[in-house]
Amino acid sequence: MSYLQGNRAVPAGGKETTEALFGTRSTSRKCSGAHITKENVENFFSRKKSSDSTSQTATEECPAEVIEPPPRTDVFTPEQFCNSVSKKVEDELFVKEHCNKKAPLAIIAAASVAVEQTI
Repeated sequence: MSYLQGNRAVPAGGKETTEALFGTRSTSRKCSGAHITKENVENFFSRKKSSDSTSQTATEECPAEVIEPPPRTDVFTPEQFCNSVSKKVEDELFVKEHCNKKAPLAIIAAASVAVEQTI
């Protein structure tokens, strides 16, 4: 099996193919841990000092108020959702409008009721 590389056919796979296309990799281009020192590793993984001193003074000066949302009185119960979907499925206009869709009619009705109630 082969594939085209430019205007020539090259056999797929194999070490010879990679070396022929790209040449051998020089040691300077290989990933090596020879230049990693113990000090660099400790520095990289050590905890950093946080510089949040400015943000602490800002929160002390301007405390944030906690605003709780008002209690919901218009809760949409599962029974109401089921009834709304059932009404949509029984509606002839809705059925005619969505008869050519690939999704089941009940799923389309559930999605439209969810969109109506959310928005």
